[in-house]
Amino acid sequence: MVHGYDYKFVRSPSYNDRHQTWVKVPMIREALKTYDYVVFVDADAVFPHTHLPLEWLFNYWGISEETLVAMALDPDADFNKDQRGNVNLNTGFIIAQASPRTTEMFNVWEDCVTDRKFDKCSKWRYEWSHEQAAFSNFMRYEYQRGSEVIELPCTEANGYPQKAAESGCHGEFVRHFWLGKEFAVDALRDTVSRYMALRLHDTFHENINVAMVNATNTTLPLKVGEEVVI
Repeated sequence: MVHGYDYKFVRSPSYNDRHQTWVKVPMIREALKTYDYVVFVDADAVFPHTHLPLEWLFNYWGISEETLVAMALDPDADFNKDQRGNVNLNTGFIIAQASPRTTEMFNVWEDCVTDRKFDKCSKWRYEWSHEQAAFSNFMRYEYQRGSEVIELPCTEANGYPQKAAESGCHGEFVRHFWLGKEFAVDALRDTVSRYMALRLHDTFHENINVAMVNATNTTLPLKVGEEVVI
């Protein structure tokens, strides 16, 4: 697979006490039992530049050994702000790094709606934006922002070009088509086709001694006993 990563399409079990978008929380936590890093994307999110390895993005965004999670900020609008007036983090793209503290974070996040730790978090069982609002209103303030919880620029890790003029978020490295799901299929098709063209080009040149046959030292029609080895 691309860059040697493992890719998983998870068909998760369902909750009966909250909106189904919450399933990403325990599923990421479970995946972290197997992997050092888990990168989660919603089905309407696309990496437009698949030739860029995740390691490059991690370095660019300053993800370190201290980092538990990284998420993109939402567009700066009143309806995207938490109860403290800060712009929400969007859970459509999550980078999570395995550690006991990360496991603790995901456990508390999943439990948030019980109100045992955070009063009135139960509001987000079914009310939009569900687990995203729970994390933005409560969870992120329990950890060191900027080191343990990294807030990625919206224009780099959220949004999409067709909405950029209005939202200010272009989706330079990760495109999330939250209000333009009809664009997601074409974006994926374009990304895959461009990547495959590059890979075919690279593979051809890596194997050029086998892939290319130079028969220019012969003349046509071939003489008796003359042959071209292909």
